[in-house]
Amino acid sequence: MRELLRPYVYKLGNCDEVKVFEAGNSPVIVFVNKVNSHREVQVDRFSSDYKVDKKVVTQHNVLDKDSWGFLLSMNLDLILRLMKNPKKVGDDYYAENPFTVSEAYQFQEILYDLKDSKRFDTRKHFKFVNTGTIEKYFFLWSIKPTTYLKKKYHTPVADRDVFQKNFTKRFSQMRVSKIVISGMRHFECALDMSGDVIAGKSTVILKSKGNTDLISVLTILNSSLITFFIKEAFGVLGIGGGINFTAELVENLPLSKVNDREQRKLESLFNDILKIVGRDNWSNNAENQAKVRKYEKQIDQMVYKLYGLTEEEIKIVEGETA
Repeated sequence: MRELLRPYVYKLGNCDEVKVFEAGNSPVIVFVNKVNSHREVQVDRFSSDYKVDKKVVTQHNVLDKDSWGFLLSMNLDLILRLMKNPKKVGDDYYAENPFTVSEAYQFQEILYDLKDSKRFDTRKHFKFVNTGTIEKYFFLWSIKPTTYLKKKYHTPVADRDVFQKNFTKRFSQMRVSKIVISGMRHFECALDMSGDVIAGKSTVILKSKGNTDLISVLTILNSSLITFFIKEAFGVLGIGGGINFTAELVENLPLSKVNDREQRKLESLFNDILKIVGRDNWSNNAENQAKVRKYEKQIDQMVYKLYGLTEEEIKIVEGETA
């Protein structure tokens, strides 16, 4: 139905603030007419007293996207500007899903817990991480248990030779440098530079095309701006407050160009963070946590500058992600 109506749509009404029924809202009204050659579309946002409190006019081709959820953003002007960024993550990186459903069950047959995390050997083992054991910049392997297909693991590993024999394609996929991204709720990314990690089915992995840098894009993806963009552009797709982060979603995120000087600075901040989060019990140390927040704040400020945000736009982002 939406495909048939799309050419005739000239206006959308965002009624998210209007309570039509006591138990719910009517989020969108679609206005159509007989003209099928509209160049622009207007989005009206209605306040709780049924008045239009904001109008945004943009190119009609924004309706070509699979989801119109971003049009419900209370900060639509900024979201549309970010979406016009000429470069996307998918221009320089491949986003992939690690396992099919059937592969996920087969993989569990070779997954087991190491009795002692200190016995992990990169020549023999792969570590296994899933959405629950991915934090910004680092993995919680052996720190936090993970549940995989209803079974709990503390130090989950798979033997390299067994994994290669049973999953030849996935072995090639996992044994390289990559970013592993949590698959739902919180968009958090960690770097597996040495190719020692198998990522679970609920995650997304990001690999470089050619020699493109992984660390700078990691810091950008973990920034407050990208968190804000995902929340505003895709939040309507969430179930129970969570968003399912797909490979397609990741590849379509706006990506700023980074010059050599900026890349070195982002890498330096990443290394500063990694030195802290790699320590034992760092998360229970208020001083260490404050240092990480300071470095993350510096990354955020760099990212705002890379994307050309104004002071007012920065206030919007930080207000929404606080």
